[in-house]
Amino acid sequence: MKRWISVSLPEDFITLLRGHFKSSKEIKDALSYQCRVSPGFASLVQNTFSDIDALGNIDRILSSIGWRKLRDSLAAMYLSYQREGYFPSEVNQALFEKLNYLEDEFENISFSGSSRVFLLGFYLLMCEEAIRKNYHLEDEENDNFFLYIPDNVRDFIKRKKESFEKPDLLLFNLCHFYEYGVLKADLMKDLNFSDFFDGLSEDQKTNYLGNLSRYCYSINDTTLFQKEV
Repeated sequence: MKRWISVSLPEDFITLLRGHFKSSKEIKDALSYQCRVSPGFASLVQNTFSDIDALGNIDRILSSIGWRKLRDSLAAMYLSYQREGYFPSEVNQALFEKLNYLEDEFENISFSGSSRVFLLGFYLLMCEEAIRKNYHLEDEENDNFFLYIPDNVRDFIKRKKESFEKPDLLLFNLCHFYEYGVLKADLMKDLNFSDFFDGLSEDQKTNYLGNLSRYCYSINDTTLFQKEV
């Protein structure tokens, strides 16, 4: 498994992506709070959705486009900033298409109102942009950093009939342990990740724990070190 990196992510935004919103009121309250405590975030919301409300009124924006499109648009703005060094005047929708595809494909393992799979994808795309910028790579030269999900892992996840509080960790674990060769198709029915970890070589354990720690640090969620998914 390739070495993941630590990347600086916008805390105001990823706080929202870490959340589990059970109602539209919870979404509105969380967005309004982030705008109150962070003038920079409020300014980005106002500028991004000025065509809906010139003052950045959260109620009006949510009523017009909903949480998902608001979230997607902000993700595209941050990805553009990571690449270009400034926020564009318009949202580049192509930048969040891969995130939507990943989230939609595995919606069966996420609770309604959760953006954890989207958060994982956002982290990985921000890593791609950071690598491209730091090594001055063109698109076609950039070693694709996005998560590779083997077909049998993908099929197994799609058959799951339960939702997880942190489906991003489930994806992280399945893809890592499968690539290490300790997760066989006939063993997926019993997802005992502790046993899988014990079967790793020392180099693999170092790689796994390093990637997990860098992902946790980047999304500011140390609870992912807990054993339970």
